[in-house]
Amino acid sequence: MAASLDRVAPRMGKAGLWILTAITTAIGLITAFYCLLITSWTVSGPMDGGVSFDVAVVLPEGAGAPHELIDTQFTTDRITVTPGEAGLRILHPVTASRVLLGIATALPFTVVMAGCLGVLVLTAKLAKQRPFTGPLQWTLGGLSLLTMVSAVVVPWFRMLAGELAVTELGLPTNGDAVSDIDSQAWVVPTSFDFLQDLDWPLFLIGIVLGLITALLGRAIRLQRDTEGLV
Repeated sequence: MAASLDRVAPRMGKAGLWILTAITTAIGLITAFYCLLITSWTVSGPMDGGVSFDVAVVLPEGAGAPHELIDTQFTTDRITVTPGEAGLRILHPVTASRVLLGIATALPFTVVMAGCLGVLVLTAKLAKQRPFTGPLQWTLGGLSLLTMVSAVVVPWFRMLAGELAVTELGLPTNGDAVSDIDSQAWVVPTSFDFLQDLDWPLFLIGIVLGLITALLGRAIRLQRDTEGLV
């Protein structure tokens, strides 16, 4: 009876690893699919080809929705502003701004995919009964760095995309740049401020992962020293 249990236990362990591998692979593939889909929507605009930017818009009093910016070098129907929301939607290419938005959109998905890849590497090591502490450290360290980078880059690139779009389109950025402040709108692009605009929850998660990585390395060395004394 005991011998049969000894044979069943490794099989159950391998079955669990296969299930974990299948689930992780599914999550990674689904994340990759949504990354491509949502990033494509953000950059190219699936319906009208327009792209939205987070830029403060100063509208004339009593302006209805939607309101069209005037006093630009492009036709007025290419730039639409929604009153009550800080932002504008543009049909013009503004390639650099679209690329920045694409990167900012894809980075959070990349963190998830990197985590899934790390899990797959660890399960492969466990299935082959090989040491996995090294890959575990690399996985946690990579996730820590990628998470902290995302916390900075995502809000920064979104704001920078708006600034570049405003500059490229030559939009008015103050009341002095329009001929009639009672009927014409202007935009106020915001600059990235590290302390105010940083994604602090995501950044702190990255720091926690980094601390776990450092403690894990210490724990591994301590365990090796202890085993050497036995």
